[in-house]
Formats: sequence, structure tokens, C-alpha cells
Amino acid sequence: VPERASELMQALEERMVWLDLLDVVQATADTRVYVGAEAPAPGLQACGLVVTRFSVGSAVGVVALFGPKRLDYRRAIPLVSHVGRRLGELLQGDPGEGAATSS
Repeated sequence: VPERASELMQALEERMVWLDLLDVVQATADTRVYVGAEAPAPGLQACGLVVTRFSVGSAVGVVALFGPKRLDYRRAIPLVSHVGRRLGELLQGDPGEGAATSS
């Protein structure tokens, strides 16, 4: 188990892991799920990963949730999708849902 934790930390610290992940996610507006060997980096293979993208103008970012392979994907997928969508809206200055309206 300590070896897996070490591999995970190394993978998370590697810039190329994030750039590769961004390249993969950038190609689609959908939320993506990676489990085990599907992970974009060897150190992440012990995990479940739910990823979505958000955009602000021409810039693109990624929201990712890491967890055990047995992650509650039924809850995680809509949560990550919502956070990515709202983050993009907020960074663009759109208060979106839950914003108070003034009379």
C-alpha cells in the first residue's frame, strides 16, 4: 500500500500527467471516467478518476476527482460535471443558478 501511495503522489506531481489529461479531456465536452488500467498515467491505475473540462473564453481547464476504484460513480459523475460547468460560468462572470435577483 505505501508503494501505491508513492506512485500516486509521483503521478500527481508530474506535469506531463496533467497535460496528457488535459489533451484527452479537451477533445470532448463530456465527463470522462477512468478506472484502473484506463488511467492516463501508470501511477493513477490504483484509482478511479472522474474528469471534466471547463472553459473560459479560449482557455480550458480540468476538474478531476480521484478516489478508490470502488468510488460511487453514480454520485461522482454528476457532481464533477456540475462543478466543471459552474466553475466555467463563474469564471466568465455568469452568476448562473442560485444567484439572487434584485427588484
